[in-house]
Amino acid sequence: MTRRSSIRQKLILSYLLIAVVALSVGGVLFYALVKQAITDEAFRSLQYEAGTFLNTIDLTTGNDDQSQLAKKASRLRIQFATRTMSLAVVIVNQKTGRVEATNVEGLQVGDLFPVSLAGIDNDGSDNDTLQSVQQVGNNQYLIHAMNMPQAQYKGLDAVFLTPLENVRLVTKDLIQSLLKGFLITSVVVMVLGLWLSRSLAKPIRLLQNQMSRLAKRDFSPPPIVQTGDELEDVSRTFASMVEELKRYDQGQRRFLQNASHELKTPLMAIQGYAEGIKDGIFTGEEANTGLEVISQEAVRLKKLVDELIYLSKLETLEDSFRPVDLEFTSLVEDSVARVNSLALQKGVVIDVLGEGEYRVHADGDKLMQTMINLLSNGVRHARSHVTVTLRQDGGQLIVSVHDDGEGFVNPDQDQQQIFARFYKGDKGDTGLGLAIVKAIVDQSGGTITARNHERGGAELILSLPMIN
Repeated sequence: MTRRSSIRQKLILSYLLIAVVALSVGGVLFYALVKQAITDEAFRSLQYEAGTFLNTIDLTTGNDDQSQLAKKASRLRIQFATRTMSLAVVIVNQKTGRVEATNVEGLQVGDLFPVSLAGIDNDGSDNDTLQSVQQVGNNQYLIHAMNMPQAQYKGLDAVFLTPLENVRLVTKDLIQSLLKGFLITSVVVMVLGLWLSRSLAKPIRLLQNQMSRLAKRDFSPPPIVQTGDELEDVSRTFASMVEELKRYDQGQRRFLQNASHELKTPLMAIQGYAEGIKDGIFTGEEANTGLEVISQEAVRLKKLVDELIYLSKLETLEDSFRPVDLEFTSLVEDSVARVNSLALQKGVVIDVLGEGEYRVHADGDKLMQTMINLLSNGVRHARSHVTVTLRQDGGQLIVSVHDDGEGFVNPDQDQQQIFARFYKGDKGDTGLGLAIVKAIVDQSGGTITARNHERGGAELILSLPMIN
């Protein structure tokens, strides 16, 4: 079985990884910059010490034609200065490259200086200098080499050195400090990671527990996770979903109860008369009456089953809809023509107002079924008139079907349940007509509502998106 990592573990590892990467990159850059700064500072110190050295030995103002004795005295001052200074100094003869004076360990007077100073000896300038890292004697040094500017020291180069080991010791201390800082920061990140992961994982676990309860059909309202972020939004959405599923579950239970009742009634009548005729209880005219009842109940039962199947297809099979561009006014006129025979039997007149060109993108056959159901419902409840009104409101087609009947007796209850399956009023048929209407309208991207009209009677209002 594959080992799973919790979100909390992943968060902690993520925080630690980010800290390691950030500190590593920052440490490397910081180390490189500081090492360069230390090296530059070492060269500046060498340059400063060089000036001090030159001031120490510049006791006389010599010239090119000074006596041999004066030159010898100048060379003695150089040797004395190099031996008394803590700074490493080497005096090199430009012509021979030999050491004239030195206090560097492993380098003697008369030795060939191991570093080429040709770069500062070519043009004869008094200000030429050379800075580099070189091996001198037994150690590596940072060197600062320059022509000696005094006339009595012409032909000599002064090389000032500081051990590279000094720079390495400073950088070593720097690395140790960086490692300590890295460890301290890692501990802080771990502590913060534990705290943050706990604050994030706790609401997720609560949501997980709530989902587990929902999987067991526990529709009790879940508590809202108070985090003030997207998790709280998810929690509120989940609570709304639970409430919606609870209503759906209750609706399904009512549907099964109502469907059982609606199917049981005609079946009981069919069974009763069929057994009576079979057993000879009903004979002659009574048998004929019983057969008529069986036939009527069978027709009603078939109609009920057909509507249940049709409604099930509407709600479960999206590919049963084949939308096309169509003109709605002509569809309304065709629907009125199909309902007109029922309206004549009831003595009801159907008027259509606001006729024009209203184009929608929908399944024509199913919208026809919608209008037939709405008109049939209006005719059953109307006293004398049903009015269909068409109008455009922005990009929406608004269709109103208003009858002059009694309207909704209990508006709050009726308006909420009128589109529920098997909900029917005093003059209702199967209780599935408006449920079919609602399913078709939803699949067409529209809405439908019901209310009592201000002039009396009930009004059903259909809204559909129009096309240009």
